[in-house]
Amino acid sequence: MSRVLLVALAAANAFLVPPPRALRPKQHATPDADLAALTREELEEECGRLRRENAALRKRIDAPTRTSFSLKTAALCAGFAFECYNDPAGARWERGADGCDVAFRSTSFIRSCYAGAALVRVARATGLKSPSTGGLKLEELALSGAGVDAYCRLAVVEKVSKRSQRARASNATDVARTETVWRAPDPVEWPAEDYHCLYVADPKRAALAIRVFDEDVASADRLLGVGEIPLSRALLSGGERRWTVDLAVDAEDKIAFDGGALVGGAVVGAAAGLATGGVALAAMAAAGIRANMLNDEKKGRLELDLKYAAFDTDDDVINLDADTRLLHERQDVVRGASPEAGVDWSEIADASAYEALCFVDHAKTGTQAGLWRDAQSKKLMVSFRGTSEPRDVVTDASALMTPWAREAEMERDDYDDSVPLAAGDPSVHAGFRGALDSIAMRLKQLVLRACDDRPEDWELLVTGHSLGGALATLFAFDVAYGIDATRSLPVRKPRSKPWFLGTSTVAAVADAPKFSAINLVTLGAPRVGDAAFASQLDVAVPTHSRLVNGQDIVARLPRGFSYAHGGSTILVSPNATIWVEGENEGECPLKKGDGGLSGVVTRPAPPGSPLATLLDDALGEARSVKPFDVQSALDAATRLTQKSVNTIQGSSSSELLGSVGLDSKYVEAELKMLSALASGGALDDHLEPAYFAAMLRAVAEDA
Repeated sequence: MSRVLLVALAAANAFLVPPPRALRPKQHATPDADLAALTREELEEECGRLRRENAALRKRIDAPTRTSFSLKTAALCAGFAFECYNDPAGARWERGADGCDVAFRSTSFIRSCYAGAALVRVARATGLKSPSTGGLKLEELALSGAGVDAYCRLAVVEKVSKRSQRARASNATDVARTETVWRAPDPVEWPAEDYHCLYVADPKRAALAIRVFDEDVASADRLLGVGEIPLSRALLSGGERRWTVDLAVDAEDKIAFDGGALVGGAVVGAAAGLATGGVALAAMAAAGIRANMLNDEKKGRLELDLKYAAFDTDDDVINLDADTRLLHERQDVVRGASPEAGVDWSEIADASAYEALCFVDHAKTGTQAGLWRDAQSKKLMVSFRGTSEPRDVVTDASALMTPWAREAEMERDDYDDSVPLAAGDPSVHAGFRGALDSIAMRLKQLVLRACDDRPEDWELLVTGHSLGGALATLFAFDVAYGIDATRSLPVRKPRSKPWFLGTSTVAAVADAPKFSAINLVTLGAPRVGDAAFASQLDVAVPTHSRLVNGQDIVARLPRGFSYAHGGSTILVSPNATIWVEGENEGECPLKKGDGGLSGVVTRPAPPGSPLATLLDDALGEARSVKPFDVQSALDAATRLTQKSVNTIQGSSSSELLGSVGLDSKYVEAELKMLSALASGGALDDHLEPAYFAAMLRAVAEDA
């Protein structure tokens, strides 16, 4: 069995690192060396070595002194990391327009985020114009007919804005939808239903946005009209009132002209065009005037009941609706997610001072995080939920990297001329970054509200298990130099900043408020980025502990693609004493081979040896694969597998071991990992019961 694992190890790493360059003898240049005698490949290798040494030196110079490892803090964070796997009970959900939902679990936190709530009940609509049936598919006509199937979307948006209602509503943090009235007559009558509750941060600057749609079953829903009610008017009216709203066409669904200057300019343009014989100019200007007139055409009327409820006390929040009445039933005891296995994190860590504030969940990406607060000690805890199935992490761990600061997009950032990537810019796992990007801005907004917008007075603890550990790592890195809640994850700056973009297009992170301290603790977290990212992470977040239990396979992924670990590794096990990198003797076995095999090759494989032959075969098969040809890759893998089997059958264990040319400790660690993976122990070590048993032993030994 050991021979099979050994050759499997060599064959697997052969694909991750080009064999001829990675396994050739090192020929480091010296001041007296004749550089002219070196080949181009040797010169490139020497330049790479010097760059790595320079990066390592800079890392040692720039990195602040690391805080010693705290087992108490690690045990506390571990409990929250696994507590995040539980769905929030007794919470009031806020549904975001972008799919980012928030479950509020604290009445006091709701009041710190919002001044009150708009309570809306849609009653009836008249004069809704059925869209033309010319664009409808036959299946749509058969399923829902040619009439109006009306429903409304409700959202609280910024009242004064130059952007269209669609753009403003797309960023709304709390939205609601009425029932659909199928094949509705005129007027459309909605059945009596409970009020839709929408949270409001500042009623004086907010408006209720109403968008009426015709629901289509076989195609996209069509917008029938939009309307708005300034909530300041609802405040003045006091109590409940029936409102009538004229519906119109949204700015993004029409040719928009300003009612004063632009229409006047169009008239002048039309006159000037006729006077100078510019028929085309006159026609275009006249069309603009006609388009503006059409925009004023009414699209029907909507009647609704609206009232505003101010949050003066916690009881105002609790008595708001059926969901908020559940808030008093919540439990803040952190026990974990595996009680059936005897797991109870409250036995080894006291989290009673922490109040559960909210839980963030993105409906499309599945990214989830919880937020807790210890107001007395001024500490915030952010915990990211990991994957529910560890095998998914193993499968998805081969994803490619992407730059940490993404390229700008016109639709999202109002510019698309990003500065190019520079040498040394960090890259991270594309999937991990995309997942965090979906909730980062909303989460940062909530974090700031949790500390009353004064993070400099608070300590931030960030944790997570498995995928959650990867997300926690990226989040801690993002907020380390300042928490900018106006954006999601970083975007590269524009090459030049035109005057018309204003001063707020690209926020300077240096001006953003910073936490007094950030403590990052992950459990079973995979590698997140390349060596440049790991180096910058160590500088930005010096208090970073990576807990790894036994042969946890996820903590050893992804492999290759220059992935590297950051932080201090903490090895725990139910069967061994805790080992802390930097405090106990020895090197971290997980960091050997970061980015490939270049750091663990002790000597080249002798020509003609079994391993050298296998590596030559692997290189040859790799060259035979056609670009983007899956079948070609499968055929090459099949042939290499057969050659590997032949190598194993025709060689002794001593021959294989003698030709490996790898660091013996690295080989030993890899063989243990492969053996644990084959037996299933590598996945068992990744689960909560194993981590709880390991931490239970560590805490007991430390007592």
